[in-house]
Amino acid sequence: MKFAIRLAAMLFVASLGFFGLPSTALAEEVRDCTNGCTIATCNAQICTVWYCDGASGCKMMATYPNPRVKEKAMPDRGTILGATGEVAYAKVCPARKSCDLYELRVNEGINLGSFDNIDDIVEYRKSQID
Repeated sequence: MKFAIRLAAMLFVASLGFFGLPSTALAEEVRDCTNGCTIATCNAQICTVWYCDGASGCKMMATYPNPRVKEKAMPDRGTILGATGEVAYAKVCPARKSCDLYELRVNEGINLGSFDNIDDIVEYRKSQID
């Protein structure tokens, strides 16, 4: 199992050279991912790549060690998943429906629901963060 996870992480990192780095998460920006987008969120130890689109919402694709941290300084996986880090917001707007809003963090993606006015919800969520 560990081998498969490491292999997937290595393939992902190798694909970054071909496809380019995913855009970094910006809490101030709500990304419109109706037609598909890739978002990366990071904390001090790891990064998570999310893929969002109008057909399936947002799904975690891979996690990998934060390249800005030396591997020897990384704590065990349980500590990593509990840490807070960047927060990103993605909206997907299927045809003839309200937009779904997702809050993406390193360790979880939350569907906040369907809304007509995404900006008000994002401002409220930002005020609740730490």
